[in-house]
Amino acid sequence: FLAKKKPAWALKQRNTGKTFFSRDGPIWLDPGNVELKEYLIDIGREIAAAGVDEIQFDYVRFPEGGRGGYVGYRFTGDETFSRDQAMTNFVSEIAAELHYLGVKVSVDIFGIVVWDNVSWKVIGQNVGELAKHVDAIYPMPYPSHFGYGWGGHRNPADEPYFFVQETTKKFVEATKGTQAVIRPWLQGFAMRVTKYGPSYVREQIRALR
Repeated sequence: FLAKKKPAWALKQRNTGKTFFSRDGPIWLDPGNVELKEYLIDIGREIAAAGVDEIQFDYVRFPEGGRGGYVGYRFTGDETFSRDQAMTNFVSEIAAELHYLGVKVSVDIFGIVVWDNVSWKVIGQNVGELAKHVDAIYPMPYPSHFGYGWGGHRNPADEPYFFVQETTKKFVEATKGTQAVIRPWLQGFAMRVTKYGPSYVREQIRALR
């Protein structure tokens, strides 16, 4: 919606300069755009004034692909910053403004980014760096979001205990030395799960404990 109203705030195709669309259709905003950051900070100020004590930013990341793949788009400052640097700058600038108002700031992070040395670079989620600027990180260690065969596991979606526990441990390790609290989301849906029910959720809770 916002990108259609303000097309200058969107990511651009590297070769054509036209608006970049991800594979499944959505338009992604440019985290390096100064006007966009000011707009979001203004929204944060309004929410803070209403009495909210924590503002959580979801999808603070770049698209993983689209026309031309993840190298097919450009963002403001991409000649100077890597994607993770750009996203960290984006979060730190907004967080600094909201912290000044006494509001806590948190972010959602894909669970997969702490498992390899590629995913976080592609979507720009450097957990250790982001943790320096926020009060809490909400990992999404959904077993279903690990592809078939990941780490030698035939169907990760059927191993809720293992993937939730191991992912959370990796997040705790990655944020050591920062003030960020780790609060994982849990999978409450049946995607790719052979047998889904109450026990599936209980296993995830047990893994966190």
